[in-house]
Amino acid sequence: MSKILVFSPFEVLWSHSYPESLVIEALQKAGHEILKIKCEKDFATFCVGMAAFGKSISSSDEEKEAICRKCMARGFLLNSRLKIQSEQLFAGKDFEEVWEKFYKSNKTKMSSNKLKSISFRGYPIGKFIISSFFIKNKKSNFDFTTLQLKELVIEAKNTLKSLLSAEEAFRNYRPDRFICTASNYSVNFAWCAVAERNNVPFYYLMCGTNLSDRYQKLVLCRGYSLQRDLLKAWPRFKNRIISKKEIEYINKNINILINSKSVFVYSKTTDGADIVKLQNLGIQNYKKVYLATTSSYDEIYAAQESGLYSKPKGLIFNTQIDWLEFLISEFKKQPDYLLIIRVHPREFPNKRDSETSDHAQSILNLKKRALKYSNIYFNLPDDNISLYSIFKFVDIGLNGWSTVGKEMGLFGIPVISYCKDLLYYPQELNIVPDGIEKYKKALFAEIGWQKKIGLFKSTYRWQIFEDLISKIDISDSFSHNENTELPRLQKIRNQLFKKIDPLFVEKSDIRNRSKEMKSGVLITKIIELKLRNKVEYLMKISDDVNYLKVRSDEEEGNIIENIQRLNHEFLRKQSKAFVFSCN
Repeated sequence: MSKILVFSPFEVLWSHSYPESLVIEALQKAGHEILKIKCEKDFATFCVGMAAFGKSISSSDEEKEAICRKCMARGFLLNSRLKIQSEQLFAGKDFEEVWEKFYKSNKTKMSSNKLKSISFRGYPIGKFIISSFFIKNKKSNFDFTTLQLKELVIEAKNTLKSLLSAEEAFRNYRPDRFICTASNYSVNFAWCAVAERNNVPFYYLMCGTNLSDRYQKLVLCRGYSLQRDLLKAWPRFKNRIISKKEIEYINKNINILINSKSVFVYSKTTDGADIVKLQNLGIQNYKKVYLATTSSYDEIYAAQESGLYSKPKGLIFNTQIDWLEFLISEFKKQPDYLLIIRVHPREFPNKRDSETSDHAQSILNLKKRALKYSNIYFNLPDDNISLYSIFKFVDIGLNGWSTVGKEMGLFGIPVISYCKDLLYYPQELNIVPDGIEKYKKALFAEIGWQKKIGLFKSTYRWQIFEDLISKIDISDSFSHNENTELPRLQKIRNQLFKKIDPLFVEKSDIRNRSKEMKSGVLITKIIELKLRNKVEYLMKISDDVNYLKVRSDEEEGNIIENIQRLNHEFLRKQSKAFVFSCN
């Protein structure tokens, strides 16, 4: 039996706290002792839970208090119904005194790039702060507004409190394992660092990545990054042949992306108005259409500055602006080719947040300089054009490290990327030239059919590996699907019951869970054996990753058929490449 410590400060986020509790319940049933450390208004000034409900540091105390009450109510419900032992986090009786001394010593550092050098008892607390604060505020530099600096100070105080509470809990409880949700939140990052110092294996939990069932799939990973683990394991799985049923699973996610059914989809729904706008550009008159997709800088910048990811060396282009300037210089000499530069919607206010990134102004300045070239078009969020409407016309994709670089492959669009070390997926999904001259040559070179189908097969296989094989299925205990439209009468019924009992939905989830969650054994084995994730578990129990009875020629035919179907049904597009291949 192991002693397992769980840090759960944001129980108001049901999509995190409920799966986390299912994991705890499975471990308890296997005989392990669990202690959950919770927040009871300890981060009441401002926290992740409040931000998730659309609040800010400027919100009223009453609004913040309402989130705290909801958080504690959901936490009490989970702990009482699932019989979870819990304690309030405790940073010491003299915490306010410690904080004042810490703040006084580091106040000037907080407003500059010296923020990342702030430490406490040897812990790089400044880097913990950067990990989530920079993403929330879309920062890619250390220039802060007055309001941002105010929020940063709150983040620093919460992180210090979390760090001291972690030290106290590890000292008193002496756990064998540690679990939290999303290790890159600054307050959680601190606990992971304490676990690391105490040589305690630590794990993080997250929802799945296929939007059709993200609540029914679970990430359980040791360390900070499942994605890095998947890239390392990919050589063992890249030849695994996928089935028609698995291709349909990919299509479910694509359907949500195209119809913009999720808050996690930045692009709008594709419609006829998009086509009119694009045709007004004369898009149909060009020999080839290229789509260059940018990424928001804050996420990768935060990961690098916080130490979660190392900065790559030997990039063809040092910045995205350098890359775009190069593309403009090349395409202005190719008037028969159209270059569409799709600026990531996250650079500007969107349906998930109201922030504008630091990087956005640089892109707008570049757009002004490119206006004189008729074959170069900057597609900004204000244009209100769906990414997938643009796909209808695209022949070749150009990418930095955006995940659109793999999405295009699912639609039969070959992609050229310039930075293999920044990709969150295997480089073999794209064409990745080595050096500026090879990149320049690749831009306008013909791509053979065998090369294309090789790229597309790798993309489909990776998508199943990432979304399905690497995730843990908890659908027998969490059936809620945010994309399913409930019947009108059921909606009215739920609303009435919620007025009587605000926790009606949460209680329904708990009541309907499986008595013995099927994945409980898998979860327990991963934790007990100190495995990194489900993929390592699969590799240890089986050497055969090609366990589906599908021939390679059937797989290729299924993928080609699916690309044709996606282009016809979703995009209403007849792809020249696939017409040629079938003749």
